[in-house]
Amino acid sequence: MLVIRPEQMEAFAAYKRRQFETRIAAQLREDYPEETAASSDEELMAFVAKQIDRARNHGIVRTEDVAIFVDRAAWYGDGWDERLDWARKILTDHELDGAARIEDIRQYEATHLEELE
Repeated sequence: MLVIRPEQMEAFAAYKRRQFETRIAAQLREDYPEETAASSDEELMAFVAKQIDRARNHGIVRTEDVAIFVDRAAWYGDGWDERLDWARKILTDHELDGAARIEDIRQYEATHLEELE
């Protein structure tokens, strides 16, 4: 029988996270070329890693939801989740899970698009 040790699981999880961070960083370079041009790959990867941690602190864990959170950090700026009142209210609503929080953010943006531009 194959036995996977905890340190092997940790190594695999770290590898998968790094792959995810790399994909998100590449997407940010594509979606925000001007905004990311001045950042080195290392700086952008650090930004992405920080935003993933912030998303998880808000209970956002689904891959697609985390990607949306990181995208919003690139759009609104680092700390957007605390700085923007509407975002902070949604992200600290304890009655919502992470997926619902992201959905509410998207709904807010859709209904307040002109104000956000």
